[in-house]
Amino acid sequence: MKVPLLILGAGQVGEALLRLRPDARGTSRRARENLIRFDLADEKSWAALPQADAVIWTFPPTPEAAALDLGRRILTSGSRLIVLASTSCHVAPAGGRLNEDSPLDLSQERVRAEEALRQAGAIIVALAGLHGPQRRPADWLRRGLIRNGAKLVNLIHVEDAALATLAVLAQAQPGQRFVASDGQGRPWSEIAAELGLEIALGETEGRRVDPEHLKALLPAGFVFRGIDR
Repeated sequence: MKVPLLILGAGQVGEALLRLRPDARGTSRRARENLIRFDLADEKSWAALPQADAVIWTFPPTPEAAALDLGRRILTSGSRLIVLASTSCHVAPAGGRLNEDSPLDLSQERVRAEEALRQAGAIIVALAGLHGPQRRPADWLRRGLIRNGAKLVNLIHVEDAALATLAVLAQAQPGQRFVASDGQGRPWSEIAAELGLEIALGETEGRRVDPEHLKALLPAGFVFRGIDR
């Protein structure tokens, strides 16, 4: 039976999407309640995937050959396809701005697969660093996991990432590419100061992600969630 939306992968963003779209079906590499068992590396499992009006692919499309095979099958069946990427797929100078037009790092297998799928008609949404109840930047700072306060960090709450993806699904055209962040790229030292913490400064690293194209698709007055303290 055809479904309105199929979500490949039930990680944090996949689970958020399923909460927002109870009419969707989701998949998992291991058998889980209410999820279809699917493993990209196991072609036999592909047969369990239902036809869908739209598919959101939430995990890295590797191995490349299998990803291209499945992605093209999805697209030729008439389904809309969104592939969630990482903003690390782009390259930009330290301290500079990164957007959809920034060059791609095609040395990465997943980036090559994503770009090939985009050229075949998929839509790419490159996500900044995820944060939320299970991924708390404040905890990373308190545990000393962040060593350079001058490093720029770009974040997006997992629920906002899911909302942004659905906005893209509803409005974007095949072959488009988006970057998704809260637009507040800043050094870790600023976040640490807000939390009353101290952090050493090193050399400036990273780039600021500019999600201008994405913001044009979001509802008027949309406010990105802040960092949970």
